[in-house]
Amino acid sequence: MYPCNNRRYVIILRMSNGISFADWLNEKLRERNLTQAGLARKAGLNKSVINKLSRSIVIKPDAATFVAIAKALDVSPITVLRIAEILPPDPELPELEDYKIILAQLSPEMRQIGLELIKTVARCEKQQKVAGSAR
Repeated sequence: MYPCNNRRYVIILRMSNGISFADWLNEKLRERNLTQAGLARKAGLNKSVINKLSRSIVIKPDAATFVAIAKALDVSPITVLRIAEILPPDPELPELEDYKIILAQLSPEMRQIGLELIKTVARCEKQQKVAGSAR
């Protein structure tokens, strides 16, 4: 266990779907064939910060750290801040970040198929609502 006192604390960042920020970060590193040291250099951060984040151990995290990581990974800072739970989920679409993470794992062809599937579901729901209101 890690010591806790008034100056230091340990936080495990966990997204709404149960995936930790560390899991998300490690997946991004794998996708980009990037080391922790490489990310630290690109983000202008100390390697130990990236190491702790990748192991779900964070000492006094701040938004600037996550924004630097977002820029280094070429990911929206809003997305990273939401994954790190610094920003709340989008109130209209709280699942949006989960969708983004899943879509990022797919090939462009599979993303297109997923988009067509979502459009089909939306059309079906719209038709059901129209049919229900016509009764």
